[in-house]
Amino acid sequence: MEPIQYVRTIRRRWKIVAAFVVLGLIVGYVSSIGAEKKHDETTYWRATYTLFYDGSAVTDKGGPYTQLAQMGLLATGGDVPAQIAQNRGVNPTALAARLATETNTSQSTVKITATGQDADDTVALSTEVGEGLMNYVFAKNKAAYDQDVTDSHKKVDDLKAAISAIDATNPAPNSNDAAQREALSTQLRVAIDNELTIASQGEPKPILNRFQTPEAIPINGSQFAKFVKAGALNNNNTTVGPNDKSTTDTLDATLNPKSGIPSGPIPRSLIGGFLGLLLGLAAAFIWERLDNRVQSKEDAEVSFELPVLCEVPPLTRAQRRETEVISHTHPLSRTAEAYRALRSSLVFLDHTLNGAEPPEPGTKHTQVILVTSAGPSEGKTTTVANLAAMFAEADNSVLVINCDFRRPRLHRFLGGSDEPRKVVQSEIDGVRMVNNVLSNPNPNPAEVAAAQRQVVEAARGMFDVVILDTAPLLSTNDASEIMSSADVVVLVSQAGKTSKASAARATEVLQRMEATVAGVALLGARYVPTAQYYYYANDNGQNPNRAEAESHPLDLLIRTDTVANGRAAGSPTATKDPKDTADSPTGDSSFSFGDGDDEPTDESVRTGSGPGHPRDE
Repeated sequence: MEPIQYVRTIRRRWKIVAAFVVLGLIVGYVSSIGAEKKHDETTYWRATYTLFYDGSAVTDKGGPYTQLAQMGLLATGGDVPAQIAQNRGVNPTALAARLATETNTSQSTVKITATGQDADDTVALSTEVGEGLMNYVFAKNKAAYDQDVTDSHKKVDDLKAAISAIDATNPAPNSNDAAQREALSTQLRVAIDNELTIASQGEPKPILNRFQTPEAIPINGSQFAKFVKAGALNNNNTTVGPNDKSTTDTLDATLNPKSGIPSGPIPRSLIGGFLGLLLGLAAAFIWERLDNRVQSKEDAEVSFELPVLCEVPPLTRAQRRETEVISHTHPLSRTAEAYRALRSSLVFLDHTLNGAEPPEPGTKHTQVILVTSAGPSEGKTTTVANLAAMFAEADNSVLVINCDFRRPRLHRFLGGSDEPRKVVQSEIDGVRMVNNVLSNPNPNPAEVAAAQRQVVEAARGMFDVVILDTAPLLSTNDASEIMSSADVVVLVSQAGKTSKASAARATEVLQRMEATVAGVALLGARYVPTAQYYYYANDNGQNPNRAEAESHPLDLLIRTDTVANGRAAGSPTATKDPKDTADSPTGDSSFSFGDGDDEPTDESVRTGSGPGHPRDE
């Protein structure tokens, strides 16, 4: 990671760091209270059992435990203290904390010191560990010797049997069997020599022998506590060389270790806070590493394998509770600038795909934009509303169609009535919307998808831009059903919410459908490099150059059944070609375009003039 990414991680996970710092301060302060308490002067005891290491008893086949340096470790850890703890019915770790060893290489001695509150028990513990260590080492070396003897005998017997088997066949000279017999004979001589060597060395002798029995010596509570603390920290094994301090000095240092940690509340609190800071930073980076969510532009581009078209800053808590279209109400805000960048990218892509030439006379080019996301609650409807406001700001006629019939929320952002099967005027000039393509409250998803496609086709040539607010791509199949009607797809991702696996899966679905994907709109982006925005005094969210739009002649995009809706025969309708009847969910291809007096001519559609057109000023 780059340095700036470390800073972003700390800013994003500052609560974790702060929690560890506070915890460290509390622990440091509490530990200072215990450190200032003096141990009582109750008498404790220590006893030392001394063993002599006989190096002359070590042979070439001595066994696994023949080194002096091993003995101290065997006394405080492993099978010896574990067996004694089992016999005493105590915890092995607690018992090992009461033990300490000192290995003197110049004197070839091992001193085993035990501590306790009872003199007799302390002496007994020291003796049990010393005797147990002697017996354990001898038993292990004896078992290794016996195994060597058994293995050498077996090796000799096996080779003799193999040679006898070859001799029974009376092999011819210079034959393969004769050569094999010669090789086996050589191996047999080596095995016999090894057997004789083991036999000549004899059974192993005890390497450790009792040198001095223990005697209980009184110590105070502070010494006992320091001894046990050293044992708990595995600092209870020391080695003394020829140039080191005497045995007594080393033992006293073990019993009276000097701690460099201050005992005052302020120093300990500061130390605890610093350690908490280090642990908090480590926890923050580990958490960031394990976090599988898209957090930044870099994460989004890697996960979606698509470019990020805009980075929308996070909304405030109050803005998240409202359904305000910020790009419309605050057109000079950072949010508005981000959605302008998205609009520019889509316009550029449209020119790239379709050319910048003006449409033929009598026709209008319409760009159909489908907005979806990998999962729910990632800001699709918010993006649709703000993008529609930005297109309308550029003097485009915009139609927004709610294609998420399961959770319709578009009318909450754009206002207007929630009438089914109607093109209604939103609260934003130049933006109209269709909230429900069917009046049936429990529609069949297939019928809804067919009606939505029909609405899109009917809207082509009537609006500059058509924006489809669809359901999540991975939650339902609704977006996939309408995908073929869109010219371009925009994926919405919420920073800190979209998982990287969902992002990759969404891209895979779009690639499989061969959809034209413009890129990703990243919402809640906190870190936008070199982001500079210019604000003006007249930031009132209004566009004085746009007059209020008149009613559009396309009042109904869904076909109207004159009988079912109780309309009188002869009402003005525009009829589609009979061959397109199959596109209608019910087989009827008639659409209501409003009153017959306002039906647009070819010229009015092309020029954007005429009664009721949203661009008519």
